[in-house]
Amino acid sequence: MTRLHQILTGVLVLCGMACHAQTDSLSGRIDRLDAAVVVGGPKAERLSRPQTGLEAMNADIVRRMPALLGEQDLIKAIQMLPGVQSPSDGATGFSVRGGQVDQNLILLDGAPIYCAGHVLGFISVFNNDVLGRSELYKGDFPARFGGRISSVLEANTRDGSLERFGGSLTLGLVASRIHLEGPVVPGRLSYSVGARRSVIDLAFPFIDKLPRGSALRFYDVNAKLSWVASPRDRLSLNVFSGGDRIGTSLEQYGMKPSRFDYANRTASLNWRHDFSPSLQSRVTLYHSRYRFGIHANYNYAIFDYATLVRETGLRADLAWQIGARNTLEAGLQVPYYHINSGDSVPGSGNVTISEMHIPASHAFQPSLFVENTTALPWATLRYGLRLSGYRSPDVTYRGLEPRASLSVRLGKSASLKAAYGRSRQYFQQALVSTTGSPLDVWLPASPVVKPQVSDQYTLGFCQFLFEDALEASCELFYKDNRNTPDFEENAGFVIDQPDREAYLRFGRSYAYGAEFMLRYDRGPWSGWLGYTYSKAIYDIPEINGGKPYASPVNHEHSVDFFLSYEITPRLTASACWVYASGAPTTYPIGRYAIGGSYAPVFGGRNEGRLPDYHRLDLSLALKTKKGGWDFSLYNAYSRHNVWSVTYSYSQVDDKPRAAMIYLFPILPSVSYSFRF
Repeated sequence: MTRLHQILTGVLVLCGMACHAQTDSLSGRIDRLDAAVVVGGPKAERLSRPQTGLEAMNADIVRRMPALLGEQDLIKAIQMLPGVQSPSDGATGFSVRGGQVDQNLILLDGAPIYCAGHVLGFISVFNNDVLGRSELYKGDFPARFGGRISSVLEANTRDGSLERFGGSLTLGLVASRIHLEGPVVPGRLSYSVGARRSVIDLAFPFIDKLPRGSALRFYDVNAKLSWVASPRDRLSLNVFSGGDRIGTSLEQYGMKPSRFDYANRTASLNWRHDFSPSLQSRVTLYHSRYRFGIHANYNYAIFDYATLVRETGLRADLAWQIGARNTLEAGLQVPYYHINSGDSVPGSGNVTISEMHIPASHAFQPSLFVENTTALPWATLRYGLRLSGYRSPDVTYRGLEPRASLSVRLGKSASLKAAYGRSRQYFQQALVSTTGSPLDVWLPASPVVKPQVSDQYTLGFCQFLFEDALEASCELFYKDNRNTPDFEENAGFVIDQPDREAYLRFGRSYAYGAEFMLRYDRGPWSGWLGYTYSKAIYDIPEINGGKPYASPVNHEHSVDFFLSYEITPRLTASACWVYASGAPTTYPIGRYAIGGSYAPVFGGRNEGRLPDYHRLDLSLALKTKKGGWDFSLYNAYSRHNVWSVTYSYSQVDDKPRAAMIYLFPILPSVSYSFRF
């Protein structure tokens, strides 16, 4: 099955070369009844909220940012925040405070998304035309969240208009999209439908030199019904469907037409009920399905490979305001999982691939939580407890997850914050790469794979300056993780192995760092400047000779700069500049001979560093009476940022060679939107 690795690598390299914000969403989280937890509001509310590491993002901010390939992207905007790093150039996976990409819980209208990227991760599944408010929690989770140990990204689509019909049509070089919204019953029932499809593949039939079987297309559809059933009841039905097909052939090397197919499907039904002005409930039924498949035809290796993840669950919350100072929240969640980690079926003519069937895994992961927020004249205190469990036919795990945070006001314009939280993660991925790839396979907890447990400590300071035009903040964090998995030395390509757990080793990991941010918003100018220092270390006794080593996704230094200027009411210019110190990597330090050929000898794990990464993006948005033009330059000074490094030996001079592969030179894009 090493041929599978060769096929996937070949396709990856080929592919590499080749509204408004609405915060009161019917499907959104329960409106928090105390001002202490409202985000993005007036200065007093932002100072008093006890949450640390919380960042809010709306569709307007995403729209103003320069776009890769012309696609406005929530996750690309998230990657511009302190403490959040992109694992590689263009990737939609993200690392939060040194965590792996599979340690992020991504929710769309309350349903989990298991693969958030199109085109092998270069464009996210979030269509900005339909998004409302999104929030990122960088470790200090409210007690209602669980199941991941690094972050929670909670994205909600906005409700359709209850009063009038409207929509937009956007034409781009890579993809085009349409959005329609309006009332079904004015004032009571509305709809919102957004669809997006790639257009670059439509030109493939007219290109003579493309390999046979070439395909590069994606689509996604968001549909929503919002119903104001009564003054006390609001319901919404949300559906998402998205998929990709990527295919090629390299017949000069024996690879006939082969392809990847993968798709996400989610559905959620949300019901919010107001028992009284001080007591609210929300009930959510949801289903999520992620499927990935390969059809491969490489010499005599002809087979189909498939994986599947399904999650179906119920979530119910209550929020009760007790007097003027306390808000009590409690709830439960009962998800059921079905995971098929891999089936390989040989095709006609195959002589090298064996049939492989990994038995499907089934598990429940019930949880209960309770949390109270107390607002005092000089401080706000939030404390809670989550009880999470995991039960499968093979094993049972359970554990308590305490959470607490405190915000102390320092005068009228500053506050000091502190937080502690414990989280558990019962599912992890066998990572093909650090970027978050559709090839990554989810593995459930088992007698061998124990749940990861993370304790995070945070200390923060926030200060408003210059009549509140400038917000300055700093956060220090420390994370201590147990049962951290990583693959043994020379594990190779393990997703084609039925006993993947045999290649995993377990130990401790920890991360610490500091995040600084200056945010300005006054008049025509808005933006921020962020700097992050972080270190993430793995300490697994059976790896690297027992010596601690750097996490593969850790960039010790990173700078994020975003600036937007409204030149006129119709013309807005924006710029982004990012810098990150080189990612850890393992370099060869020698070679050995086997039957006349050579193989590399590698040094200590992640002891080397790739070259530093930096990039400038520019955009210009021109509004017209019925729409507007968006012009973008990605990587404006065409920096050759390293995506991967390959090693070989020259047959001419018998010397080692290293080739650094980069993906994106300067990439201009343009799109036109028409609104009606």
